[in-house]
Amino acid sequence: MKLLKDIIKVLNSNVLMLVSNIILNLLIPLTLSVPEYGYYRKYIMYITYIAVFNLGFIDGIYIKYGGESLNGRHSLLTSERSFLAKFQLIVSIMMVIISLFINDRILLFLSLSIIPINLGGFHKIVYQATGQFSKYSRVNIVYTLVNLMLLLILLAFNVDNSIFYISASLAAYVVILLLMEIDFAKHRRDKTKVEKVNFYKYFKVGIFILLGNIAVLLFTNMGAWLVNLFFTIEEFAQFAFATTMLNMVLVVISAVGLTFYNFLAKNENHQIIRFTKEILIVLGILSGMIFFILEMFIMKYLPHYSASLSIISISFVNLPYIMVINVVILNLYKARKQERRFFNIVILMLGISIILNTTSFYLFHSMEWIALSTTISYVIWYVFSIYKDFRFMKGNLNEALLLVVHSSVFLYTANYLNWMMGFCFYILICFLSLLIFYKKEINEIWKKVRSLVRR
Repeated sequence: MKLLKDIIKVLNSNVLMLVSNIILNLLIPLTLSVPEYGYYRKYIMYITYIAVFNLGFIDGIYIKYGGESLNGRHSLLTSERSFLAKFQLIVSIMMVIISLFINDRILLFLSLSIIPINLGGFHKIVYQATGQFSKYSRVNIVYTLVNLMLLLILLAFNVDNSIFYISASLAAYVVILLLMEIDFAKHRRDKTKVEKVNFYKYFKVGIFILLGNIAVLLFTNMGAWLVNLFFTIEEFAQFAFATTMLNMVLVVISAVGLTFYNFLAKNENHQIIRFTKEILIVLGILSGMIFFILEMFIMKYLPHYSASLSIISISFVNLPYIMVINVVILNLYKARKQERRFFNIVILMLGISIILNTTSFYLFHSMEWIALSTTISYVIWYVFSIYKDFRFMKGNLNEALLLVVHSSVFLYTANYLNWMMGFCFYILICFLSLLIFYKKEINEIWKKVRSLVRR
C-alpha cells in the first residue's frame, strides 16, 4: 500500500525528531533557568505563526499541487519561488525595522526567521503536496541533526542565555534552506515556456487555508497565550513545558497527517478513513502511558517543573481527539477543497475555545482550569465534526463509553496515584476497556497488521 510506504518514509525522520525532542526538551530545562527557558519557548511559540507573513501564498501552492506531478512544471515553480522570495524579503526588512524601533530582541529574531522558515516552507509544502516524501524525510533528518548538534554544543558549555539557543535554532533553519535551494536549482534547466502567472489566485485560494491554520494554532495555544499575557514568565515556563511534552508525543503521529492529505487528494476512501480513525483512537489512549514515564523523570531530575505535571495530565486526555482532528478531519476539508467551510468551522471552534478559556481564567485564575478548557474544546470539535460534516466517521455507543472511561481513569491515575502504581493501573484498565468496548475494532486492526507483516 503506497500510503503506508509514504507514512513509513516520513515516520523515519519523525522518529529521529522525536528522539531529538526528548533529548532537548529534557536537557534544555535542566540547563536554562526557568525565566530564560520561558523566553526561549516564547520564540518557539511565536515562529509557529510565522506563516501569516506569506498571506496564504504557500497554502495556495499546497492546494494547487496536491496529488499532482511536477513534470514540466519546474519553470512555473521557479517563478512562484522567486515571487515568494522577493515578497518575504520586503516583509522581513519591514519587521526588522519595527523590532529595532521598539527594541524587542525576540521580535528581531522572529523577523530574521521569516525568509528561512517561509521559503523553506515553500519547498517542503511542494514535497508534501506532490508525494516526494523521501526528499521531505531527508530534509527533516538533516534539520534535526543540525539543530540537535548546535544545541548540544550550547548545553555542553552550560550556556544559560536564551538568545544563544534561539540563534542556534535560526541557524538550523538557514542551513536546511540552503540545501533545499541547491536541490531546487538543479531543476532550473527546465526551459518550458511559462505563461504570465496570476499570483493573486494563490492568495485568493490560500488565504482561507492560512487563516484556518492560524486559527487552529490559536485554538491549540489559546491557553498558552492567556498564560503568556496574564501570568509571570516563570508560570509561562511551566505551562510551555507541559505543552512541549504533549507536542513531543504528537511528533510521530504527524507523519501520518503529512502523508494523508496526498492520499485523500487522490481518493477519499471512507473505509480507510474510518480504519485510520480507529487506529488513532487506540494510539491516543495507549500514548497516555508516556505520562507516567515523564512524571518519574520530572520528579527525579526536573523537580522545579513538577508544577507542570497537573497541566500535562489534563493535556494528555486530548490525545485521541487531537490525533483524529489533525490527521483526518483537517485533511478532509483540504482534500475536498472546502477552504471556506474549513475556515468557518475553525473560527467557530476558536470562538468556543476563547469563551471557555477566558471564562476559566476570570473565574479561577488557574492554569489547570485553562488546560481543562482546551481539553473540553477539543472534545467539542471532535464530536461536532463526526456528527455534522463527516457522519460516515460516527462511532457507536461503545466508542463513546471507551473515551469516557479513558478520560476518567487517566485523570484519576495521573493525579492521585504515584507514577508506578498509576502506570500499572492505567495499563490494566486500558487493555480491559479496549477488549470490552473496542473488541471488533482491535480485531480488525490486528488482522491488518498481521497481513502487512506477512508481506
